[in-house]
Amino acid sequence: MCEHDLESRLRTAEQRIEELEGQLLEERRYHTLVEELPAIVAVIQPDGGVSYANRAACRLLSSVGGQAPGAKGGMRFDEQTTEDLRRAGFATNQLNPVSLFISSVDHDGQQFWIEWAMKEIFAESNTRRRYLAVGFDITEKRKNEKDLLASREIAQDASRAKSEFLANMSHEIRTPLNGVLGMLQLLETTKLDGEQQEYARAAIKSAERLTQLLSDILDLTRVEVGKLRLNPSPFSLKETVVDTCQLFELTAKQSGLELSCHVDPDLPEWVDGDRMRVQQILNNLVGNSVKFTHTGKVGLEVYRQLPPGSEQFRILFIVSDTGIGIPDEKIDFLFRPFTQVSAGYTRQFEGAGLGLAICRHLVDMMKGNLSIQSETGQGTVIAVSLPMRPVEAHKTDVAIPPSALPPSVRLSVLVVEDDYVNCYAMRTMLEQSGFSVRTAGNGRDALEELRHGTFEIVLMDIQMPEMNGIEATRAIREGRGGARHITVPILAMTAYAMPGDREKMLEAGLNGYVAKPLTKPVLLDAIAEALTAGGIV
Repeated sequence: MCEHDLESRLRTAEQRIEELEGQLLEERRYHTLVEELPAIVAVIQPDGGVSYANRAACRLLSSVGGQAPGAKGGMRFDEQTTEDLRRAGFATNQLNPVSLFISSVDHDGQQFWIEWAMKEIFAESNTRRRYLAVGFDITEKRKNEKDLLASREIAQDASRAKSEFLANMSHEIRTPLNGVLGMLQLLETTKLDGEQQEYARAAIKSAERLTQLLSDILDLTRVEVGKLRLNPSPFSLKETVVDTCQLFELTAKQSGLELSCHVDPDLPEWVDGDRMRVQQILNNLVGNSVKFTHTGKVGLEVYRQLPPGSEQFRILFIVSDTGIGIPDEKIDFLFRPFTQVSAGYTRQFEGAGLGLAICRHLVDMMKGNLSIQSETGQGTVIAVSLPMRPVEAHKTDVAIPPSALPPSVRLSVLVVEDDYVNCYAMRTMLEQSGFSVRTAGNGRDALEELRHGTFEIVLMDIQMPEMNGIEATRAIREGRGGARHITVPILAMTAYAMPGDREKMLEAGLNGYVAKPLTKPVLLDAIAEALTAGGIV
């Protein structure tokens, strides 16, 4: 062999050695990388034997009761882990994550979770099948999820406790408040001098303020639990706006304010929407303006926001005043519940700070927009844009008020109420309106009255001793109050006014619902509606 050929072979050999050294170095790097990974990496046989395990896998083998490196018979997972792996991953050929619970038998006696990803890597025969298993310790993640679930349950329990507390407090406040308001209204019907009439009106106004506060709190609760619903129907836009202005006309006059109301004559008379909620928004906004304006004027204007021919139809409500104004840094806080610009012992204005928060929720529910512009000491302008659909003139069915019935018509009413003051007030107001009234203190007594008398309508309290209003209503519908009363209109007259209460009572067979405290006009309107729906008047 010539010298040239020998040198050529030596160079080839050296190159091959360098290549092998490079490959070996690369393999060592990969081996080191896999060995130092915090993830568990192992090559597993179907019988649980382990052909390869990195350091994390070796620690796992020791902790779960398997055979660690150096054990007689080689490395092996314990029987339970092997069975879990076989059931979850050995039958597939995909690198799929499979969560498996591994019971630890280490010195601490702890349990932990491993999430595995498995894939078959080669199989010359069934006896030589091998699987690459990559595992991640997700014990901390599971613990955090468990803690989060526990925190969520605690929060849900707290929310339920709050709702139950609000329901109980609402009921307990409304019952005596209904008695107070009822007796004050009766007091107004007696012979009073001017000073006494003023006292009675002031007391009624305070009772109505407390009633509004209760309603606002319940509305906010309905929003929080997602049970506040819109009930769209045709209504008169102009009439709604005029009603709002008339509501605050006397208050504005007493405060020396000019209250103006303008409705664009080009607007349709009738639109489709939730009149009660639109009225609630306007009442809150105009009421706030009147409350926070010492001198000057308050205005309510209504326009069509988009020009004729537009595909959408939106109504723009603008409430403006020359009041104290709102600092820029305080505007965002106004729409948070129980928040007012002024606070502390020197707070000048009454209220719980719920009105604007509820307005914001209602506007959002109607898919509208609300904007506010204000300058301290100069006044405030709030604009509300609501999508509404114009409709043709709508004819409403006007119920005949019982007080307007012919003198020869004397309807019999059964008032079922366990509170003496409430019962006395309701009975007196109804008798003054021309009804013949009988009373019962609970559901059982009401059934007895129905069996021995004839009544056109029943006013039913809900919370009562011996037999409550729901039970009594079901008994009446079953005929236990006499066959002639199975379909008698039953009107719930109750202090239960939480989200869902009205629906529960209607499902139980009641025909209508009025929440305490109630005024005489509200009571008579509810009775008239129930009598009209039942075809009695």
